[in-house]
Amino acid sequence: MKGLPCEVVRDLLPLYVEEAVEPKTRELVVEHLGECSSCSELLARLQEDEPDLSQIEEKIPEPDTFRKWHKRFRQGILGLAIVLIIGVIGVGFASYKAGTLADQDKYSTREVVKVLEKGGLQLKKSRKPFVAPQEALIGNIRPKVYEAYEDLCQIYIYEFPSTLERRKALEGLDNSLQEEETHPFSLEMDDRFILTRSYGSKNMLLVIFFGVTKDSSIEEMEKVTYVAPILGKAVFFHLNGGTQYVYYGEGENWKAKYYASYYEESWIDEKGYRRSEARTNHYPVFSFKGNPEELSEYRISFEHHGKLGFSSSGSTGQRNIDEEFADIYGGDLFLRDNYFGFSSGYYYEGIPCSFEAQWNGDKEEEFELELIKTRTVENAYEE
Repeated sequence: MKGLPCEVVRDLLPLYVEEAVEPKTRELVVEHLGECSSCSELLARLQEDEPDLSQIEEKIPEPDTFRKWHKRFRQGILGLAIVLIIGVIGVGFASYKAGTLADQDKYSTREVVKVLEKGGLQLKKSRKPFVAPQEALIGNIRPKVYEAYEDLCQIYIYEFPSTLERRKALEGLDNSLQEEETHPFSLEMDDRFILTRSYGSKNMLLVIFFGVTKDSSIEEMEKVTYVAPILGKAVFFHLNGGTQYVYYGEGENWKAKYYASYYEESWIDEKGYRRSEARTNHYPVFSFKGNPEELSEYRISFEHHGKLGFSSSGSTGQRNIDEEFADIYGGDLFLRDNYFGFSSGYYYEGIPCSFEAQWNGDKEEEFELELIKTRTVENAYEE
């Protein structure tokens, strides 16, 4: 076969940039580029289209709190508790309302990157991955690696042939978790802590890597805390077509909010039958309306699709209920299964949601929460 004509090469260049062409085709494209200055100039322009993070003004929200990470990284921590900030979404979403892709059976890496960028992330291909792609294989799938924030945060995107293949690959990974060396992210760098949070949709797996230096881990995590809620929100609404139910209520002493997030995953099994599985995530938020210094030990319980309880003292566990947190969109800290922070089960509308508090020994308060908003991809980014 002789060299490819310019018309064909120009059509292939976007795929060539994304490393999505077959090896033999890639060789032909490379051969043509070595002889054609016009196509080489077009390739250079395509490669320059990636955003330059150094030119982007930093508008990063304040941190909220930290979350403990994978046990296999704890040995390197010793005197310092490394935790992930479950941050709030502080990037301008109000005017963004993109069309959903959730009706598709599978996605491409390019489609996923576009969704994440429209959601508020600035991505460019990483030149120095924390883990080399060839060493981070899952089910023989090599990830594409993108920088989300300078050299502190990267996103590894795995594109499987189908949802079934993604599920099988993660089931195999789960079975091998007891063997330390088999996990693709079991690593420790001399000067960094590597922390991960994973999300999934159809044939895609997305893993956020936070690579914070050991000397400045807290300060650096504060800079990248916004990535998880933005990515989780885009995956939940745009890729998984999820629905979120938001409940709110308050009494004389307490106020509370409750998020119930739901979607269904569908796939074709080995015999050609379509199967589906319901996923739910329940996340309560509450705060004391009085002086926190006057609050001693307390116990909180929410009743909705089962009972959730929480006990603590002082202001521990309380959050600003007007903010949005990464946990309401799932995300698995351990990459251990196909649930990504959700649990199996249907969500049934119309079930009452109630709040009960007991504090300072003899004080009690309870009230009902009302459904104040049902969020889908159509209104998820409205204020």
